[in-house]
Formats: sequence, structure tokens, C-alpha cells
Amino acid sequence: MFKSDKAKSVETITAKLADTVNELERHADEQLEKAAAQKAAAYAAEAAHAAHKAEHHLANAVASNIRALLEP
Repeated sequence: MFKSDKAKSVETITAKLADTVNELERHADEQLEKAAAQKAAAYAAEAAHAAHKAEHHLANAVASNIRALLEP
């Protein structure tokens, strides 16, 4: 009787460990997907930042040119 209970216990532990491994692998895959999405968002934000910064410099240059034309 004891041997059967022990075997059942080992099977139960093994099954639970297999479930845990599967959960960890799913979690790892989800984290990798989230990291990829965040990286893409970061690249998009950097590109938008660069575009806004370029527009800022261009607007300042135009404003300076107009100001120079308006000076007596």
C-alpha cells in the first residue's frame, strides 16, 4: 500500500512540475512578445521625437529669417 501511494505521489509531483514548466514557458513567450512591442513603440517614439525636433529647428530658422527681413 505504501509503495502505491508513493508512486502516486511521485506521479502527482511530476505532473504538477510539468504544468509549472508549461506555465513558465508560456509566461516567457508572453514577456518576449511584450518586450518586442515595447521596443517597436520606443523606436516609433524616437522617430516622432526626431521629426518634432527637426520641425522645431526649421520653424526657428524660418522665424529668424523673417525677423531679419523685418529689421530696419
